Amino acid sequence: MANRLEAVRAAAGIKTLKAFREALIEAVGEDDPRVPSYQAIQNYHAHRESPVTYLDLVSEVFAQLPEADFTYLATNRRPMLDFLTMLDELALEGFLESEEQRLEAERRYDWSQQR
Repeated sequence: MANRLEAVRAAAGIKTLKAFREALIEAVGEDDPRVPSYQAIQNYHAHRESPVTYLDLVSEVFAQLPEADFTYLATNRRPMLDFLTMLDELALEGFLESEEQRLEAERRYDWSQQR
């Protein structure tokens, strides 16, 4: 988990853990109970398991970064691509034989969402 938290810090372009904590405080305020002490943040980013509340905070503050997805931080599993994005990627990689095949898959997806 520590390496995933460090990936968020790196993706955000924040050089130090002190600056990372300051970014959290700036976003939610110093009184937010989810903001841990500097020492706790050092531990979470080095070797200790982080509490869910800290992962929630990091995910909220850095929501624009894919590295800050809560599911990824907590489980090391990337969230599934939405279906239409997956279709686009399959088409680009040559797995769909034609645009008609893609449109048919999209039509079936739209139909299934209306149930």
